[in-house]
Amino acid sequence: MKDWDLVYKNWDKNMLPNTLLTRFFHLAPKGRALDIACGVGQNSLFLAQKGFIVECFDKSKEAIKLVPKHPLIFPKVSDSKKFEFGKYELIVCVNFLDRDLFKKIISSLTFQGVLIMELFNSKINPAYCVDKGELCRAFGELEILYYEALDHKSKLVAKKHY
Repeated sequence: MKDWDLVYKNWDKNMLPNTLLTRFFHLAPKGRALDIACGVGQNSLFLAQKGFIVECFDKSKEAIKLVPKHPLIFPKVSDSKKFEFGKYELIVCVNFLDRDLFKKIISSLTFQGVLIMELFNSKINPAYCVDKGELCRAFGELEILYYEALDHKSKLVAKKHY
């Protein structure tokens, strides 16, 4: 298992936000957003600049130190199993898989809330990869607005209508 504090210790924090996020964030009503396993916070910063109040967490304290300081970003060092989810108009999860969170993600979305998720589906340790089509099955109670399963990534954008 990687020591994420070591990974982020010498990280180049000039990263761009996820392209799926930049393409679809506008489908969510403005309000609260959650960035799961946020790393250095490039997606959190993008959302804050668009007017969202962003909660973000990562288990690496070194990563959280690199999250940009912004009045609308509230970073926290936390393991995904211990983080207390609230209610969100937008939830973003990129390159982090914890199947135990799937139901919690759905219940944490507000009415008309949007989920943007991009996960590995091959090329790395299978424990960290979804099967092609797994995201559609896991989040099938939401309206699937966009789905794509490429050679190594599965991408999903879904909206809650209840």
